[in-house]
Amino acid sequence: MQEKAIQTSQSSMSALQRIQMALTQMAIFRGGEMDKTTLSLYSRRLAREGVEDVVAATETIAEMERKEGELRIPEIGAILKVVAAVAVARENRQRYSDEHAYRMWESMSKSYREQNPWKGEIPA
Repeated sequence: MQEKAIQTSQSSMSALQRIQMALTQMAIFRGGEMDKTTLSLYSRRLAREGVEDVVAATETIAEMERKEGELRIPEIGAILKVVAAVAVARENRQRYSDEHAYRMWESMSKSYREQNPWKGEIPA
């Protein structure tokens, strides 16, 4: 129930607000903080990308263990690389899903035609 309330509140947020929330969560999970200026600059740049891709990328970064000497808040370029990788993965999943659905339809259609050959008669 709480998850549904969070989804509802997120759906009423603007794209920029969702990105700001995702960046803030990423910073907290990595043990850092984002000041207002950094948050504003990062979120405005990331708003040019797909919101869902940005959110997925920040979640991915937030869950990654920081290497020794790695910044708590990654540089914008590093975040953009992860956003691009997320976008490619999403496109590949969609392409695979579409191709798989077509192959399934084709297979089922062929199977149906084999089991129910048309005899040239039109049913009355």
